[in-house]
Amino acid sequence: MNVLAKLMKKTGGQEEDILEAMALAEADILEYTNRTKMLPSFQSVQYDIALSSYLNDGIDNAKSNSEGGISTTFITKDEMLARLKNKRLARVGGATFEKKQDGESLD
Repeated sequence: MNVLAKLMKKTGGQEEDILEAMALAEADILEYTNRTKMLPSFQSVQYDIALSSYLNDGIDNAKSNSEGGISTTFITKDEMLARLKNKRLARVGGATFEKKQDGESLD
């Protein structure tokens, strides 16, 4: 089951809203890792970020929320992205050198 199908099943939301959350999560992951393409190992983090942003819509940048005596604590996007720390590419001389996958041209 792919990420979209899991999110659709979990949230019961509209496909276009979930696709938007997934695209934003992908952009955050690629920016954090300094990569141009998603790796299969990034899917769990993409799922977590997209689900969190979809479900917590309207509670932006909050680490915790309390209403009517009920407290809720959220895992922040930065904490989710920290799981990818070992997948980040370093910038050397202002450029990032990403290994080409099999079958890709080197141009």
